[in-house]
Amino acid sequence: MFNILKKSFPYFVLIILAFSLRWGYVTNSQFNQPVRSDAYNYFKIGKNLAFDHVFNSSFKHNGKSRHEARPPGYPFFLAAIFKITNSPQAFYKLTLIIQCLLGALTVALTYKLTCYLVPPIWSMLAAFLITISPHMITMSAFLLTESLFTFLFVLAIFLTTLAYQKDKYHWYLLAGLTFSLAIFVRPTLAVAPLLCAALIFYLLRGDKKPIQILTLLAIFLASSFAIPAGWSTWKNITLGPDNAQSAQLKTAVVCGLYPQITYKHFRGFPYREDPNYNQIAQKGYIDLVKYTFANIVNDPARHLGWWLFGKPQMFWSWKMVSGDGVNVYPMRYTWFEASPILGKLKSLMLEIHPLLVILGFSSIFFFWKKQTDNPAGKATFALCFIVIFHTTLMFMVLAPFPRYALPLGPALYILSVFSLYEISKLIKQKLVEA
Repeated sequence: MFNILKKSFPYFVLIILAFSLRWGYVTNSQFNQPVRSDAYNYFKIGKNLAFDHVFNSSFKHNGKSRHEARPPGYPFFLAAIFKITNSPQAFYKLTLIIQCLLGALTVALTYKLTCYLVPPIWSMLAAFLITISPHMITMSAFLLTESLFTFLFVLAIFLTTLAYQKDKYHWYLLAGLTFSLAIFVRPTLAVAPLLCAALIFYLLRGDKKPIQILTLLAIFLASSFAIPAGWSTWKNITLGPDNAQSAQLKTAVVCGLYPQITYKHFRGFPYREDPNYNQIAQKGYIDLVKYTFANIVNDPARHLGWWLFGKPQMFWSWKMVSGDGVNVYPMRYTWFEASPILGKLKSLMLEIHPLLVILGFSSIFFFWKKQTDNPAGKATFALCFIVIFHTTLMFMVLAPFPRYALPLGPALYILSVFSLYEISKLIKQKLVEA
């Protein structure tokens, strides 16, 4: 009993501290119209799902569902909360409490995952970075997908690692279903299960018969796409072809053509200023490729630099396009401003963020050099790095809004701490040799 409590103690500490900071931020900050833009659309869809059983962001829906640009996972999450509350105020408060709890559980999962790679004391560092990260704290305060998606993403990585470690069919099923829920919330993760399956095949080769590996992968992949596939099938049968999602994808591609996602002044909103935006947006994808190459030829420094360096730099800058750089939406004042300690903590985290990004991507060199027999460690590192690298490449094609990099924070900090740990070992080795 004592050993169980001893092992559980770090998790309790992390969960309590992380929840306290997140809920403290919610209660000690003043929001300037928190339910707005995307958040308001999610709110409306969730309410209509809960009480009218229609997927529609209009309150004048006449009992009919329609295609929406927003993914369905988060509205269903909100609908469940609507069903157990009896007022908008109770709904809003309970949603934020649950999101703060999900943020705290994400910290605990980060600690557990990092333990597969480095000693517990170093794992505490990764978890602590997630705990005090201003971006990780503020994401719980808005009716947006970040908190739920981040939790599901980290849980999916953890369960996939566990499935590889335990080598049981039901763990692969559970890992796949978690990926399925994450994709249901944000389709940007849709390619990840395929990459994870390729990794699992690589790790299991030689240890199992091909038919056994293929059976595991079939279970994993089928469950990974079960929920989104079921939803898409229902939509296509009931509502016809979905043009809303394809239009949103086209917008992301076209906005990404503008360096810094800016035409002249409004960062993130080129369509507000460029008189030719609609003409460009109506081009087919092949014509957009030709248009892009023409821009690169005419001004290679600006456009080629944007595609190769500007996009990943902006994506990982974590500077929100609107708001104060940390919050998605503008605030009247925040807990970071009211508390000198938290204000300094925020400044420190923003200062070291570029270093953490560099350490995270540099981890591949340390891992390549490191020889380890720890299968869970191999899986954890590879899963985190593959998803980070793939998502970065994806947003080098799309508009690299920093908001979409936030859920990768736990994976980034795991890899960053791994790099720091390996660097510390190299330093110790050099000191001993000296």
